[in-house]
Amino acid sequence: ALERLNMSNLRIKLANMIAVADAADQQGSKTKGSPAVGSDGRPLWKSIVDKEKQLVQYVRAEPALFDARLLRSTVKMILPHDCIAGLKLGLGICEAYLANRNASPIPLPASIACTALDGLVHVLLFPTVFDADTAGDSSASDDPAMAARKVVTPDVQLVRERISECLHACPEVVFEMVRLEIRIQETVLRGGEQAQVAESIVTAMKEHAKTVGRMLEGNPQVQIHSLYPATTTLSASAVRLYLNSLVPMRAYDEYLVNTQWWRASSKVDHDQGSVVGADYGWLASYPLARVLNRQTATLVVPRFRRQIDVVRQTIQKEPLSLEPRLYRDTLLKISRINLMMRCDHPLSFSASSPPSQDNGLITTSIPTTLLAEAFEDVGHAFLMLLEALTRHTSHRDAYKRAAAEAQPLYESLVLLVDVERGHRPRRRESAAKLAKDIDQLQYDDRKSQIASINKYLRKLESYTSTVN
Repeated sequence: ALERLNMSNLRIKLANMIAVADAADQQGSKTKGSPAVGSDGRPLWKSIVDKEKQLVQYVRAEPALFDARLLRSTVKMILPHDCIAGLKLGLGICEAYLANRNASPIPLPASIACTALDGLVHVLLFPTVFDADTAGDSSASDDPAMAARKVVTPDVQLVRERISECLHACPEVVFEMVRLEIRIQETVLRGGEQAQVAESIVTAMKEHAKTVGRMLEGNPQVQIHSLYPATTTLSASAVRLYLNSLVPMRAYDEYLVNTQWWRASSKVDHDQGSVVGADYGWLASYPLARVLNRQTATLVVPRFRRQIDVVRQTIQKEPLSLEPRLYRDTLLKISRINLMMRCDHPLSFSASSPPSQDNGLITTSIPTTLLAEAFEDVGHAFLMLLEALTRHTSHRDAYKRAAAEAQPLYESLVLLVDVERGHRPRRRESAAKLAKDIDQLQYDDRKSQIASINKYLRKLESYTSTVN
């Protein structure tokens, strides 16, 4: 009885703190950026952080005592002042709800089920991929190139309905997104060299994608594509930080295969309306699609094409003049684009020109014929380089040097092909009741690409073993 009384007292204190903060906001009695304070002169948000462990413990013991809206407001009060502390408190609350669900032999009431946390998750992952763009990029928002696409400008209710669908389908995955948010924000706040920060963000996203991929095995209610990290979180901030990190790393192929989900034009079937992400173009209907389309058209595609063009022009003049890593990098990027693109017409882009220029459209593309020709040219030049290496030193050392240069590309291409084969679509007896298998739609088109890479692998294999 005493413990329950303590719980009730904590709930009352939290409600009073939130009421004081709301009143201060409405009356404008505190200066901008200055936190609301209690009667002891201490910031209210710090008082809440001090009670974090106690609050999470109580929520786990008696979730019915703590309204989900109260918990959302509590976390929301902390976030502007200490982002990490707010995220960790929110995650603790989510885990408490999940523990209750897993421990209960019967379905929980709606008020204490994980789906009741849609508002809290919205605060923790705000802005989500469903929210209107908050970056102030009006040129992207009003892009006439996207005018033909039906873009939803969701209100708060619609955003939370989407989040609730995800929570209903697999709350563990949604809460894993909060863990990712904490890791990425800690990385950004820690700072350091730009290249190191970018690499850490990319690593975090890839590890997160593998984790949620394992969680979703056998779950037909959610289509998160673990091979494409940008589809594995609802946080628009995490998605944009990840994609922006790929640009200075010159990982243009990874950028393009990830952003294809925001460019897809396919529509959801009526019999798949209950499946989260069933229409693999679902992300394309939200505002973030406009921003990513513009960045792809004006920045990423031109840089990727320039990279391919420079390599091709160089080897046309002198096939053996580049470092081996440049041949390998170009060949692997082209192969990834050919095998990992899933959506219709994924390599044609258009966006309005920057305000400093005329108001026309910028149109860029990477024709499939260009990719095929580039793979043929660069692949042939790399084989010539390997052959040259076998002739410029002693017989034993020559093949060791050639194998050392050929092996990384060989292993990477073999892994890429094996992954594609591992994701070959299986026949389903009741496909109408399950999520549309996007691989089935495009797998036949990729067979020729796999055959082309296998043909090249056979040529490359002769250089990958050393002479004993």
